[in-house]
Amino acid sequence: MNPFRIIVVLFSLMALTHAESLPRVLILGDSVYRTPYAAIVKELAGKAEIVRPELKSEELHNSASLLKQLPELLGTGKWDLILWSTGIGDQIHRAPGMKSFRVMPIDKGGVRNTSDEDFAKNLEQIIAQLKKSSARLVWLSTTPIKQGQVFQSGIELRTNAIAAKIMDAHLIEILDMHTHITQVTAADKNRRAPQWETFGSNKIPIHEPMVKVIKKQLSLP
Repeated sequence: MNPFRIIVVLFSLMALTHAESLPRVLILGDSVYRTPYAAIVKELAGKAEIVRPELKSEELHNSASLLKQLPELLGTGKWDLILWSTGIGDQIHRAPGMKSFRVMPIDKGGVRNTSDEDFAKNLEQIIAQLKKSSARLVWLSTTPIKQGQVFQSGIELRTNAIAAKIMDAHLIEILDMHTHITQVTAADKNRRAPQWETFGSNKIPIHEPMVKVIKKQLSLP
């Protein structure tokens, strides 16, 4: 075989071996994490494999849809760290009595997608499945929700309180994304208050604390 080809093959094998040896990080969360996902991948390139699969659902990401699809999302591979969140899709108001999901304003008769009791129960079941993966777990608190026609004012604070109690009971680290984003927007008076669907357009740098917690959990430089 041509010596040059041998060198190329060896380098390819070395690169493949290196990629396979990288710690694997799974991010499960609301659509607000699409933009920071790309930034995290870029910043941790060559240090960790970052994966954020899309939920296959006709409705917003919520605790029930996450629980249903979790076996598929986890797959059969090994995960070293899982960052996960759910809450926005649980607290949005929808048309009652319909099998298909349709957002409905509160004053038009919309009802919360998930009750407090069901939210807590779903979290417990999700944690039970996540623990079977043997991965380290980090909970991402629900990000700020701007008051509007389909959300109760301050509903994410109640959601976060419910989740925090459960995470503390299971000794799961909490990354307070709500406080981070609140502080970032407060520091920039020209930036509009965030809402669940506009983090990308607002360019709020929400990837930074996620990168820090990944490095800490995996002891990365």
